[in-house]
Amino acid sequence: SKDDDKDDDKNEKPIIDTSAFIGEEQAQSIALKDLGIEESAAIFVETKIETDDGVPEYYKVKVYLSDAKHVYKIDLTKGTVLAHKVTEINKQQGQQHGKPDNSGNGYQGGNGVQAGDIISKEQAKAIVFADAGIAESDAINVKIAYDCDDGKAEYEIEFIYNNAEYEYDIDAV
Repeated sequence: SKDDDKDDDKNEKPIIDTSAFIGEEQAQSIALKDLGIEESAAIFVETKIETDDGVPEYYKVKVYLSDAKHVYKIDLTKGTVLAHKVTEINKQQGQQHGKPDNSGNGYQGGNGVQAGDIISKEQAKAIVFADAGIAESDAINVKIAYDCDDGKAEYEIEFIYNNAEYEYDIDAV
């Protein structure tokens, strides 16, 4: 008989024992320790479990610094660093073709964002909740993400209040 390489019993969801997992907080502190920084030195840190077909594979820890984004893959149970990828923010913003200049921010015409230029998660949330006229403690499912898309650093903030879903994009500078 010919094997079609497809698992015939794919229908049943595997039972996943998460009790041996180290936890997101532990995975995050392993990544920060590897970088040799405190969480306060990072602009934004995001940790989640990456899955494949519903099966947890590893913790994905993203650490945004002023000049680079670090993405770690951390073993779910052992806490070992499986991979560490660095993306320079300038390159990510498509500025690597610029001519180096003497202003100290790396590239001519680049909007060289310094860590001091970027507002904190707390400041971004304060702006959003002030704009919405809602106390943060009254909102539920508050999610915040930091992104650096097309050369623009921004926070994406979502929450639910009074059965309405709110979504904000806040310029991080």
